[in-house]
Amino acid sequence: LSALTRENLLYKEMLLNLIPSFIVEKLLQQKVVQPKAYRDCSVMFADVVSFSKIAFHLDPVSLLRRLDQYFSAMDRAARPFLIEKIKTIGDAYMAVSGIPNRRPSHAVDAALSVLHMLAALKRLTTTPQMVGSLDVTNWNFRFGMHSGPCIAGVLGSSRYLFDLWGDTVNIAARMESVGQGNVLTVSEAAQKHLAPFFQLRYVGEKSVKNIGEVKVYLVDRLLPEYSADADGLVPNAAFLTRYVTEFFDGPGKPARSTMPPFFQSLLSAA
Repeated sequence: LSALTRENLLYKEMLLNLIPSFIVEKLLQQKVVQPKAYRDCSVMFADVVSFSKIAFHLDPVSLLRRLDQYFSAMDRAARPFLIEKIKTIGDAYMAVSGIPNRRPSHAVDAALSVLHMLAALKRLTTTPQMVGSLDVTNWNFRFGMHSGPCIAGVLGSSRYLFDLWGDTVNIAARMESVGQGNVLTVSEAAQKHLAPFFQLRYVGEKSVKNIGEVKVYLVDRLLPEYSADADGLVPNAAFLTRYVTEFFDGPGKPARSTMPPFFQSLLSAA
């Protein structure tokens, strides 16, 4: 390869690591991407419980190495469900399901992805390093999710950053901030998508700035009748039948080929 070709490939690879792939080609061709409105998606936020206290007691290198381990595990759990990572800010992790291609299963995909993230984070548990009652080695994460419309795109002409805007983003962030450690907290809008497939608990109403009172639920696991394992992480045949019928089979619904790889592999193995 010529030096120019290698440079162009490196540039494209760097963009793909910073910006979703469906945006990169437009940026390379047009140098600008108009923000786009999406009618329905699910936005997820996560952050570390007591991160500022942990950061006070850990040296910066150890802190960032551990945070990278956690975020990398979340990335790996998100990929099979077609969850698009948007960005990380400090200890906060933001992702979305159902963008750029319409996918009616976006909330179910996102919730099951979070359950797999939590399982992956748990597997990173190591020897505790206690400072008083605080374990600075094994961290707890809060997860929050809301479903609804949003606007997505890239603003500006330098230091490109793909981002989301709208009340859906704000409410998702609020669900995370009022949540508990090591559990997914969702709004009523998300709960309506999830109730047919997941075991949820109603925990009350929380006030959201500029929105008002929002009903809040915790997602525990897949419903027992839809789970192939004791932990409620692996969908069984009954789940797959309903999932495909509800979201992918029928007029106006997306093709099965657009289904997240996680579910395609389960169907292939069935």
